[in-house]
Amino acid sequence: METKDTISTKNTLEGAPPNINAMRIGMDENTIMLEFGTITEEDGQKKSFIQSKVQVPAKSLRGVVERIVAAGILYEKKFQTDVGFKEFRELAKKKKKKKKDEDNETKQVQDHQ
Repeated sequence: METKDTISTKNTLEGAPPNINAMRIGMDENTIMLEFGTITEEDGQKKSFIQSKVQVPAKSLRGVVERIVAAGILYEKKFQTDVGFKEFRELAKKKKKKKKDEDNETKQVQDHQ
């Protein structure tokens, strides 16, 4: 029996925000397009519902990603649970230490002038 997967779009501006379990990414030379949705299976047929679509200018992508990573790190700290951001926490610590070391070196050079 052949099954046909379906995709539909849903307005998410009303009611509680939906939980998502799927994401699709597209892009062109200036924009990253993100679709967030849910995939369910009924009677052996997968159904995809697009809950939200956003476009991010490529030049803004880093800032968006940094905020999402920061949210993941904050979540882990607040709820004391690992959801996969250990490597990001370690990178953030190294970056902070490097900045502090550079600031100390600059201060030492300024103090000797």
